[in-house]
Amino acid sequence: MSTGSWIALFVAQMLFWLWVARYGGARWLAGRTAALVLLIHPHAPRWGEEGLKLFGWLSLIASAAWFVLGLVDHDVRSLFPL
Repeated sequence: MSTGSWIALFVAQMLFWLWVARYGGARWLAGRTAALVLLIHPHAPRWGEEGLKLFGWLSLIASAAWFVLGLVDHDVRSLFPL
């Protein structure tokens, strides 16, 4: 995966997780079981709004760490064969 694709993928993930964690995405997703199962996690319907926000923040932190690791070590990017 090229560096541009790696950055674009991270930006898309970052925007999604920020929307879930901070900008009302958790509230919007809380009542939509199918969307939670498809977009977040199979057990997400049990978590509630605050649980979704926590998962969003933790996913954002993990995505940022993975992004930096992928910038430093290009072999890590092979796990996402885009």
